[in-house]
Amino acid sequence: MESSFSLSTTSFTTPKFHYRRLSCNSPTPRLTCFYSRNGPPCPPSRPASSLGALSSVSFLARRHLDCVSNSAACFSSPDMEARAIEEASELSPEVIMLDVGGMTSNECANSVKRILQDQAQVYVASVNLAKEAAIVWPMSEAKVVPNWDKQLGDELANHLTTCGFKSNFREPDSFRGRSKNTPYSDLGQSFASLAPQDSELESHTRGVEALKVKVKDLLLESTKEITENIRIINLLCRLGISYHFEDEIDDQLNRIFTLLPKLLEDNDYDLCTLANLFRVLRGHGYNMTSDVFKKFKEANGEFKKDIASDVEGILSLYEACFLAIRGDDILNEALAFTRKHMELLVKNSYPSLQKYIRNALMFPCHRNSERLDALQFISYYEEDECADETLLAFAKLDFNRQRLLYRKELALLSKWWMDTNVMEKFPYIRDRLVESYLWTLGCICEPQYSVARMMLTKYGILMTVMDDTYDTYGTYEQLQLLTAALQRHKTEIGGDKLPEYMKHICRSIFEELENDGSKGCSYKASYLEETIKEFAETSLMEAKWKKEGKAPSLDEYIKNGKVTCLYEVFTSVFILGMENLGMKEILWVRNNPDIADGSKLVSRLLNDIIGRKVGCINLILLIYLYHFNITIKVTNICVCVYYCHI
Repeated sequence: MESSFSLSTTSFTTPKFHYRRLSCNSPTPRLTCFYSRNGPPCPPSRPASSLGALSSVSFLARRHLDCVSNSAACFSSPDMEARAIEEASELSPEVIMLDVGGMTSNECANSVKRILQDQAQVYVASVNLAKEAAIVWPMSEAKVVPNWDKQLGDELANHLTTCGFKSNFREPDSFRGRSKNTPYSDLGQSFASLAPQDSELESHTRGVEALKVKVKDLLLESTKEITENIRIINLLCRLGISYHFEDEIDDQLNRIFTLLPKLLEDNDYDLCTLANLFRVLRGHGYNMTSDVFKKFKEANGEFKKDIASDVEGILSLYEACFLAIRGDDILNEALAFTRKHMELLVKNSYPSLQKYIRNALMFPCHRNSERLDALQFISYYEEDECADETLLAFAKLDFNRQRLLYRKELALLSKWWMDTNVMEKFPYIRDRLVESYLWTLGCICEPQYSVARMMLTKYGILMTVMDDTYDTYGTYEQLQLLTAALQRHKTEIGGDKLPEYMKHICRSIFEELENDGSKGCSYKASYLEETIKEFAETSLMEAKWKKEGKAPSLDEYIKNGKVTCLYEVFTSVFILGMENLGMKEILWVRNNPDIADGSKLVSRLLNDIIGRKVGCINLILLIYLYHFNITIKVTNICVCVYYCHI
């Protein structure tokens, strides 16, 4: 038997506004505003007919005064609350209740407050965060302009939707562009003018190639002694230059791992060497046992106190702990031990070490962006009296070369962004060009993957357009047409009823696919298109659940959400943009191995957790609210626990 979302059990619609009432226990409001433009909040007495254009929504207030009276925590004082309720009761035909869907953060509520304060037609208004609503008393009839209610709805919708918040004010068949109050990101445009000169990039490349020969000789020379070999490999990884020597490092680590039992038996390695060996091997996919650290524990099971004085050893063990797998209890204990002593060390160390420890405590290298970690480690290594000058010079030059390359890529992407006129065609979407590029950079930062990075950023933007359209903008009927158009690879469908902005979506996707497929990768482009179609189908399913007010089971939601999280779409873009990947990798991903399935689940749940923090009431929260009859606060905890135990 199908169930209804508790969020929409009471719903009333007018041509102007739509108000939804939460029938579950609402959380305590985090922000409430009650203000008047002209002194105390006392609306003037006037006849019921004075609303003019606003009279069509007057019944909304009469039927929802219980929402006001039940909101005990909505106002800053009981007297103010009682006064507002009394005024609303006396003037109910002249009170407007506005739903601001998704208004669940201070930032969002403040945005609504600022917009209402700027309206000449607003005499008094209250913003209720708990009910996600605004109560508005308009000025007298003489000051109410025609269609003011519609203009206010459009302005709120444009503002909240383009800020990343959901709003159901918007009429999906048209949009009026960005609100003047909407923060607009011009980062993408600023990068268009920062493209480096080709000669500058070529000069850095020549310098890198010259030093690369010397560093390779240093790496090969280190193989004569295991401890030195591990030290050099670890330095190459931390300095962000190991990608130059992937084949050499793989061969050397394979040899070390093969000889590992004998090496551990014949040598009494210190903590720093053993921790670096463990981290490097685990980081490259070799499952070295964590039992090697048992030698540093006392008979009572606690770590030996004397290792606390080994600063390099403590730092190396701390970083190694983040490569723990299930069953590595000793690494969990080591993490607590090392963190405790690092917090003590930071108070009694020289400045560069203090900075390094603080960075490590906040962002361990395994959980940090590779480029940021390299930058931080270069600064730290530069202060080391024993630093190898060749390694340091190579790391600095290579870092600067990559930075020039990233500027060039961002300039090209900014030009594409402006040429395709994305924000003009889709003013309701989030402006995420630079954000998408930085996310891509966190996945693949090496220079040889430049094409894949740019592809991933472009498709990331297009998927943002699709996601915002399915999630907050399009009507269900329009979304059905969009899905059908994508399935049939056509922009004309349904008797040409597809809205123009949806035709732009289809054309943009089809043009990118055609352009990428023409480069000799047609089968890869076909695979990408299939994953986009699957994303459209599952997004339509979510839209259907919302439209019908049906609560799917948690299993149904997770199964559908593993597609809407876009994991396979982006994986297919990776494959398309990398020359060395092909049909073998496509088949592997299509078979949905455990690591891929787990990654999809993590992606889906993290998206839901973060989405809730920025003010989006998402499906998984509503499923918990309905099926388990618990509050939003407890639901957040349940989702986090679910994520932590997968």
